[in-house]
Amino acid sequence: MLYLNENWQSEFNGQLELWEKDMSKCVHSIPPIFNRLVLFRITDDAFHGHPELWLSESPRLSLALYYYTDDRPEEEKAPFHWAAWQYRDNINRTF
Repeated sequence: MLYLNENWQSEFNGQLELWEKDMSKCVHSIPPIFNRLVLFRITDDAFHGHPELWLSESPRLSLALYYYTDDRPEEEKAPFHWAAWQYRDNINRTF
């Protein structure tokens, strides 16, 4: 994810949060500073997001790129689903 917010300030919120697999705590909070590139592996339990409301008149801008492989190791595979949203209240919602 490449951040494109030239005038980001901490009071705007919008930090990318990377959470423990059990959603017990946020492990990393990464500010969306202009030209910052964040690379991380997306798996079924790589919970991430920016749960705090964005508090700026300007949009929160980023460019996200994904790549796909031909297959995954068997231990990483889960049954097909479109998205599994995990909320901080620990209610798992699958869509």
